[in-house]
Amino acid sequence: MNRKSPRIRLLLMSSIALLSGALLAVNVRLEPERRFLQSKVEGVRVEDFRVNILSAGVVEPEVSVSIRNDAGGNVAGKMVKEGDTVQPGQKLMQFSLVDAQVELDRRKSQMFGAQREFEKVRGNYQVSRELYHQRAIPRKDLTEAQQALDRARGAADLAMKDYQGQLRKVAQSEVVSPIAGVVLADKVGTSGWVGSGQELFVIGQLDRLRVRAKVDELDINKIRPGQPAEITLEAFPGVVFLGVVENLGAQAEAGAFAEIDVVVGMTDLKGMPVKPNLSAKVSFEAGMTPGALTVPMNCVQYEGNKNFVSVLTPEGQFVRRTVELGGSNGGRIVVLEGLGAGETVLVPGDDAGTL
Repeated sequence: MNRKSPRIRLLLMSSIALLSGALLAVNVRLEPERRFLQSKVEGVRVEDFRVNILSAGVVEPEVSVSIRNDAGGNVAGKMVKEGDTVQPGQKLMQFSLVDAQVELDRRKSQMFGAQREFEKVRGNYQVSRELYHQRAIPRKDLTEAQQALDRARGAADLAMKDYQGQLRKVAQSEVVSPIAGVVLADKVGTSGWVGSGQELFVIGQLDRLRVRAKVDELDINKIRPGQPAEITLEAFPGVVFLGVVENLGAQAEAGAFAEIDVVVGMTDLKGMPVKPNLSAKVSFEAGMTPGALTVPMNCVQYEGNKNFVSVLTPEGQFVRRTVELGGSNGGRIVVLEGLGAGETVLVPGDDAGTL
């Protein structure tokens, strides 16, 4: 019988074990028919491990103003578009004055009429009061004269307020920018008419930007104002922007997984044309774990509420083992229980196919 050398037998056993382990390393988060076709093995590391909290967010200007108009009405002209730079007091839009002026004249006439009626009723009241003091009329007539005076005074005051309100609307026919900045949003568009109180423009300052990120409630206790952070933007791959936590939201957003807003100021734009509403990822350093046992994150399998890894046994076989996990960072994750230093785990490759 032809015997193979121990070295050849060991190579064959390792190859069979690796193939067997690769077929067993099912990622249950994918479709049931998918399996990893290329795998490798890696030893459990012992290292001083920095734990980071990763969060998704959106870039926004630190200073922005929503411009509204109490008057509304027909749009006579619009002087700016999105992306334009504006200065304080610069005209953004003009409302038509024709209808506003007609309404102003009508309310002015009503105001003068109400004031004349008030003066007339006040004169009647003064006469009635004098007659009452002379005992020429009963108390009932004086009371009625007082009530008529109160009604006339109320009508005159209301007419005055209506006139002043329309006067303000006429003054607001010209919409101007309150700050220097860039037109981030034009809410008017091509509409020829806008309603009272409708948002017209959003003006922001792009020299100071920040990221509004959302952090899971389980991690929020590791975030504090003044904490440094690193920011990456999909629009600028490979560029890491530095930031500092400015403030934390006062309450969590309701949902299956509660999240809290964390505002991170961007301290250096590195000369990049960063724009509001760009997608961002924020990394917060949450601490150091000395002498931690770590493995690649993609070697962890999930089933139900348990985590597993495929461990290489001394016999060259892979067995699934339950592990308790800690923090993660840069594609690696801390194993708190279930593995020991020097053990070897199966790491599924990136190429996956359908069996």
